[in-house]
Amino acid sequence: MEGANRPYQGTRGAVLARLRCSDQTVEELATALDLTPNAIRLQLQRLERDGMVTVAGTRRQEGVGKPAQLFGIAAGADQRFSRAYAPVLGALLEVLADRLEPAAVEALAREAGRRLAAGLAVSVTARPDEAVRQILEDLGGQAEVTRRPDGLLVEGCGCPLSEVTRGRPVACGAMETLLATALGHRVAESCDRGPRPRCRFLVDLARGGTT
Repeated sequence: MEGANRPYQGTRGAVLARLRCSDQTVEELATALDLTPNAIRLQLQRLERDGMVTVAGTRRQEGVGKPAQLFGIAAGADQRFSRAYAPVLGALLEVLADRLEPAAVEALAREAGRRLAAGLAVSVTARPDEAVRQILEDLGGQAEVTRRPDGLLVEGCGCPLSEVTRGRPVACGAMETLLATALGHRVAESCDRGPRPRCRFLVDLARGGTT
């Protein structure tokens, strides 16, 4: 989705900041930000296109016959503002590593991957290469998929878990199990966990089952 990871600044950032606190009308936003209603409508149209803002209802205004539309943050958009997910997940993995045996931590990570796969909206009729692209894009990643005699080579353009995979192969194991569960084929990871982590998985189309 366009704008999904875009840092909003300027007028659009100011509009979002107000809507995160409460649903507001065009006129209320215009007054608060000292802009014209038309300028606010233009910003709202762009934010709606990006999936950040939606019509949240109506409000009757004193002395005005027609109710005014209320705008608010779109469902699911609020999480795009958070920067807490990566550090919290990283800290949780460190706590687990301190308190449990490595095999137990890996088992928990793979179970998390299986549960996450169950909630993914992947078409059962999609070809495996299309399905794997969809899965990684839905998680905020991007990948190139190449057909090989032994299956599909999936090479990520970056890593959706880059903040936690450095030095933590268990996170890649969770992704490996997620893909295997969603695709119904064996998957083996050989991710690059260096300074700029990149996903790399081999999907064995000749073998069913999960990792």
